[in-house]
Amino acid sequence: MKKIRVLAAVALIGITSVAIADEGYQAPLGLKWGESKESFIKNYNASPADKLQSRMRLYAIGKLPVNVPGFDEFYALLDQKYGLVKIVIAENISEDAYGNKGTDDYKKLQDILTKKYGKPSVHYEYSGKTVYTEDDEFYQCLAYQGCGTYSSIYKPTDGGTIGLEVHGRSRERGQGYITITYESTLFDQVIREEDSDSKNKVEQGL
Repeated sequence: MKKIRVLAAVALIGITSVAIADEGYQAPLGLKWGESKESFIKNYNASPADKLQSRMRLYAIGKLPVNVPGFDEFYALLDQKYGLVKIVIAENISEDAYGNKGTDDYKKLQDILTKKYGKPSVHYEYSGKTVYTEDDEFYQCLAYQGCGTYSSIYKPTDGGTIGLEVHGRSRERGQGYITITYESTLFDQVIREEDSDSKNKVEQGL
């Protein structure tokens, strides 16, 4: 699969560097929230997956402590200050024009996440709302904004956010992927700090 647009989902709808509030729910895949960038790169053969655009950078994970069957790609968002703050895993789907595999896998994963984290705070499942209304245009519809979505958002009691979503790929028939995105409370902290820094720069410049 062409590299998934993980950074487009960085703002999903929020320790070895600095100790702050509770990190929230346990990180998946046997990983640990807050592991420093240097340690993470060394331990998991991680390599940059995008250009550095802020204090956070996306890395492709080469090896994992715990492997999860069915998933093909694994990414980590590493912050210069707090280390590991976000994880994205992806399952590639092809030759599935009607979306049968995509929706079946989505429902199975939704059940697993619900059992572990409770019912989703928000979820939507529909397609063919505007264009791409034919049954065999499922992924083309999902790739077109406003046409359809299969997504669930979880808010664990310990903080943080988990998102499950089926994606279409560049409006290609039968081609898509599923992502599960895990955001720690450290990620929330980074966003707050970046927003504060940006506000301060504006105030100083005006």
